[in-house]
Amino acid sequence: MPGANDPANYQLPQQPLHLCMFPRARATGRLSSLTNPYHTVIGGTVFMGCSGQNVDDIYKFSSLTDRLEILENTLQWRHMLPTSPDTLNCYPYQDQDPFIMNTCPHVYFCGNQPSFQSGRITGCDGQSVLTICVPSFDLTHSAVLVRLRGGESEVQEIEFGTSLSHAPNPHLEAVLKMQKEGEEKGEGDGGQESRIEGEMTLLHLMDDDDDD
Repeated sequence: MPGANDPANYQLPQQPLHLCMFPRARATGRLSSLTNPYHTVIGGTVFMGCSGQNVDDIYKFSSLTDRLEILENTLQWRHMLPTSPDTLNCYPYQDQDPFIMNTCPHVYFCGNQPSFQSGRITGCDGQSVLTICVPSFDLTHSAVLVRLRGGESEVQEIEFGTSLSHAPNPHLEAVLKMQKEGEEKGEGDGGQESRIEGEMTLLHLMDDDDDD
């Protein structure tokens, strides 16, 4: 689904991103390029949402500070983009407003938010809607998992992370220490020779490690 800063048309609704931009993912046959906003049915569960421009725009031009509350308000107002076309650009429609909600979704979401939030709203006719603020992966390195079980939806945040920490290399530490001592003691050409000798020792130790 395209967002505000992606190479897609600026006015909402945004058209799907071209698959040529994802050559490796396209090769798997599992990549789906979607419009923004998007509406679909998965396993009998109705999903509806967008990339977050609606919540971001209301946040900027109102006194509301809770982004989940803003999302839930748009659901109660039955309009996904209530600030368009005043402060949020959208394609001009003359006879209809495609952003009016004619059906009630089971899951209503918005993306690119600063943090993960979720809630549930019960409608006047007994509708139960799961609302989700999907965090920006670039900021949080997390995604949202929605489990569909017997008509009820469970949601949780999944964080992705990597650790670059590793045990120190004693050979490398010895070489760096030797280099530092050579730079402190050496002067003129003698210091340069000491530095070169240290670099050659470092390369030698690296070669030995590769052989192992």
